[in-house]
Amino acid sequence: MCWVSIIHSSNSLLRNLVIAGGLLCLPAFLWAQESADQLLLKLLKAETTQGYSGVFVYSNGAGLRTMQVDKTIAGEVIAERVISSDGRVLDNRRDIGARYRVDPASKRILVFPAAGKIDEAELAARLSNHYEIAAGDYDRVAGKLCRQLSLLPRDESRYGSIYCVEPRTGVVLKSRTLTPEGVTLEQMVFTRVSLTDPGGMEPELAELELAGFRRVPGVLLEQRPEWTADWVINAVPDGFAIRALQEEAFAGPVFR
Repeated sequence: MCWVSIIHSSNSLLRNLVIAGGLLCLPAFLWAQESADQLLLKLLKAETTQGYSGVFVYSNGAGLRTMQVDKTIAGEVIAERVISSDGRVLDNRRDIGARYRVDPASKRILVFPAAGKIDEAELAARLSNHYEIAAGDYDRVAGKLCRQLSLLPRDESRYGSIYCVEPRTGVVLKSRTLTPEGVTLEQMVFTRVSLTDPGGMEPELAELELAGFRRVPGVLLEQRPEWTADWVINAVPDGFAIRALQEEAFAGPVFR
């Protein structure tokens, strides 16, 4: 929080310093006026508009893992590369038609159907039907200012989330996933981050296939194979939807 007093002084240097201090405080003041809904919309838009790179720590109760991430955006294509501390690399690529996960270790390209272009305002409105959304205090993560945004479920069918969102870009710098009882299931926090797009680092899928990668396609529910016909979900909570089934054949017998 900043307080700037108007000082009447014949000293032009002092007067200029006071004016400069006021200008530096102005962005934080404007961000503080953002509602929780505005901050959520900025977070959702950042998914398809903001590239970044950095190092983060992830925990899901089974220990800590350090990962490096690079995310770049070119038109309607979003590419993300995650490298874990054990050297494992996962590349994710999205466009309007499909989502792809490239796994160099197994030389597979997992292909998932995509839902098409997302209307962030519509998604934010749907989320508000099922979550209590609130903006909270400011914090600093990896040397950058961020503001807390909580999405706490209105029922017991969903997990809650608490984010710390960089207010200029909407990038999540820290997050926690909570059970309905408030127990932390997983969390992540950046230790170093650059909020600039790192640029093209994703090879074309055709080039990967020439290098020996194979595609493993997902199956739309309407095209469900016969052997999975009895694998059904009889009750779906309000606001949930079953969109796709990912399957892969195994060499041995299938146990259900």
